[in-house]
Amino acid sequence: MKKKLLSLVLAGAMVASTSVSAFADETITNPDTEEPTTNISITGNVQNNSGQSPVGRFNVTIPTTASFTVKSDGTFVAPPAITVKNDGNQGIDIFAASFTDTNQNGGITVVKESDLKTHNRDHVSLKISGDSGTVFLGSEQGSANGLYSKSDFTAQTGDFKLANIPSGGRGNLTLSGSAGDNDQVELDESIKQNGVQDTFTLTLKIKKSAK
Repeated sequence: MKKKLLSLVLAGAMVASTSVSAFADETITNPDTEEPTTNISITGNVQNNSGQSPVGRFNVTIPTTASFTVKSDGTFVAPPAITVKNDGNQGIDIFAASFTDTNQNGGITVVKESDLKTHNRDHVSLKISGDSGTVFLGSEQGSANGLYSKSDFTAQTGDFKLANIPSGGRGNLTLSGSAGDNDQVELDESIKQNGVQDTFTLTLKIKKSAK
């Protein structure tokens, strides 16, 4: 069965905020005839008059790759949820900042869902969703950042909020889509024989939550 594989790279754009690193454990294995000592590092924070802690660092874990497959029968196989883990001591907001098709003249083309009926399976529609909303992705040359707030691509958007994740929490981003199903449109012979792989870049921006 011929398949097409697309790799999606997630780049986290960091904005300064506050967090406290977790303490590292120390294992003491000295003989009980001794009196070993150990140090505990204590971090103190004094908030300003507005209740804000001093600026520090994020402690956020984000997967850096994801992929999906379009099978030979046109079935779109979605990847598992992209889980973002927030181990910092402040809430964060996750934004989609841009979507870039590095090979706009070949490979796999990302179009609006209504265009799939006029294309074969080398064209797909993509969207990414979180608990705060859904943004639609596109390869179009005229798009400055490849992000749209509407599925018909009539409303381009800037930074688009996808999720809010509280301190110590986790949030899931879901990448989903569909593939073109017009078999009357002939595929390139190389795709028929070998499939095709393409790479896009989705840039995420992380901000300290205002909540």
